This record gives sequence, structure tokens and C-alpha cells, in this order.
Amino acid sequence: MIIFDDPVNSNDDSSQYLIMAEIQALIEKNQLDQFFIFTHNNHFYVQLRPNKPDYSKKCFIHLRRANKTTVNRITSESEDLSSIYEDLWAELKFLYSKGRVVSTWNCMRRILETYGRFNYANQTPTESKYHLSNDIDRVLFTSLLKSLHVNSHIGIDTDLDLSDRNMDSLLRAFYSVFCSLGASEHFEAYWGVDLPQLDVDEEPA
Repeated sequence: MIIFDDPVNSNDDSSQYLIMAEIQALIEKNQLDQFFIFTHNNHFYVQLRPNKPDYSKKCFIHLRRANKTTVNRITSESEDLSSIYEDLWAELKFLYSKGRVVSTWNCMRRILETYGRFNYANQTPTESKYHLSNDIDRVLFTSLLKSLHVNSHIGIDTDLDLSDRNMDSLLRAFYSVFCSLGASEHFEAYWGVDLPQLDVDEEPA
């Protein structure tokens, strides 16, 4: 039985990721051992938790304190904590379902910025273009990112979208960027395998 009591407390971001990697490797190598990990850090918990946790086989417990501490076992994804990044994807799906093009620009921009910072340690969102394989993809990525930024601010005086983009074409361009980054599976993991009105077998434009 191995117990970790708040292992990332008082550590900077870099140290937290190193500790996280070490714990994940330790768990992977010692499948017959029991691990108990306590933390106050929501981000650490979300990152350490398996992507698709089996709540029936692994025990996740949330301690809540008001007047007294209550012990709540998490039995489903809907009861569990989510990261801001996961919430952005959930927001994107909601905006798509409601046809809210104006708000979609900003949501997509934040997803791309977060993806670049986490995967490439980008200082600026445009740095992701250096991870694309050819000049055409770099131009398309830069163009989309600029459009996302500009159109994120169009709702100050009006709720009309002046970009002449519909939800399907915008989503297709967004999916194309992830394909160019070699991250189509990442896109599908967050959006879902059944992409409404979007043919994933079609070559992205």
C-alpha cells in the first residue's frame, strides 16, 4: 500500500508535472499495489486521473467541508471534476448545437491557445505554426488564428456575425488545424467520434 499526501503542495508548475510523471510511471510499473493519493490541487487531480476512468474499478472520493466534512464517492463522469480545457470543449459543443457563431470564435481561440501552451510550451499562440509540416498549413493556421482573435471581439455593439462563416465551415477549419498538427485523435476525443455534419474521412480543405 503506497500513500501520497498532497505530493505537489508548494511546488511550482514544472515540478508538479515532474512529480505527476513519476507517480504515473510508478503506478504503471506496480499494478498489484494499492495507491492512495490525497490532494487539494484540482488541476493535479484532473491531470493524474485516467482519461477514461472506470469508476466501478477505481475509487475516486471527493471530501467536501461545510459545517462538517462529507465523504462523496464519485461514480460517474458527470459527478467528477473537469479541467477548464474540458469545459471549453463542452462549451464549444453547446455553442455548435445552438448555432452561436459569434461566441464560437472566442471559444476556439482559447482551445488552440491552451493546446499550444500545454503541448508545445508556447509563449504565444502563433508559435504552434512551427509544429506544422509545410508552409501552406502554416499560412492556413495563422489565418484561422487571426480570424479567431479578430472575431472574438465583434460582439461589443452587435450580436451579428460579420465573418460570413457558418458553424459547419468554421468547425471544418478547426478540425483541419488539429489534423495538420497530427492531433485528429485529440480533436475526436474531446468532440466525440460522431462529428455532426462533419465528414472526418473527407480530406480537410
